[in-house]
Amino acid sequence: MKFTLRNGQSFRHENYKGVSYNAAGQYPAASCSLISIDGRHGKVKGPFEKIFFVIEGHGEFTVANMLFDVQQSDVVMVPANVPHDFRGKMKILLTCVPAFDPGKEKKLDK
Repeated sequence: MKFTLRNGQSFRHENYKGVSYNAAGQYPAASCSLISIDGRHGKVKGPFEKIFFVIEGHGEFTVANMLFDVQQSDVVMVPANVPHDFRGKMKILLTCVPAFDPGKEKKLDK
């Protein structure tokens, strides 16, 4: 299957914005999103394996209790149901397996 940025679904939050190339209903096995962040995402966990590819910029990821500094061309892999957060000024390609469903992700920050 092919998905394009032009046909994706835009989203916006306080410190980040992006486009989801596909939704769980279109291709349940996996999803991809392009994210631009300038600040902090917020700590979350969900039933998805996540692979973050840093296209440009730099920042840091917290996965469980491990802190990783990241920069362009780095990859961070997050197992399902593991708390994680990220911050910085970055453009990221996120792949979720199975496809991301916002109703299944739990925000852990108050």
